[in-house]
Amino acid sequence: MIADMSHAAHRSASSAGNDHGDRELKTPAVFDGLGGFRDLLDRRDVAPQGKDNNLEWNTDIRQAMKSAREQGLPLVMHFTLAKEGSCDWCTAFDKQLADPSLKSLQDKAVFLRIPVDPDKVTDGSRLAEIMKIQGYPTISVVNIGNAGVNELRRMSGYQTSGNLKAKLEDTFRPGAEAMTLV
Repeated sequence: MIADMSHAAHRSASSAGNDHGDRELKTPAVFDGLGGFRDLLDRRDVAPQGKDNNLEWNTDIRQAMKSAREQGLPLVMHFTLAKEGSCDWCTAFDKQLADPSLKSLQDKAVFLRIPVDPDKVTDGSRLAEIMKIQGYPTISVVNIGNAGVNELRRMSGYQTSGNLKAKLEDTFRPGAEAMTLV
């Protein structure tokens, strides 16, 4: 049912990946895109943080990755289509993100909103390709450390605010297992 609630991305077979759906990732797998993550981490141009509803969403990929790494917090990446009105599920999900109860998660992670335009080469579209994002909206929770990037959870498709909050709290709990990406 989740596949019905996401806008499928148009990707070539070479960039198509395994959609992890809504489950914890427990099998280690080395990710080939090390250079892509390192490039985004090492670049220095920084844009100001944005605010989306009650949760504060960073809009600069490099700054959010740097903050998550320095603070030792997970990075919650919200991949959505950039063109307004191009994804009904993205619009509906954005309304769920306005739920004030989600604000209680603010200190447990760094939140990053990544608008993706599949027709343009941007940092957002590059990261979506590196992460093998197959549909929108998608939430990916990663840990960024010196040893690499580990994806803790991926949720594809529309989520209610209550469902999202419960899954994020479960993901943030100590001892949550991860899949190695980089």
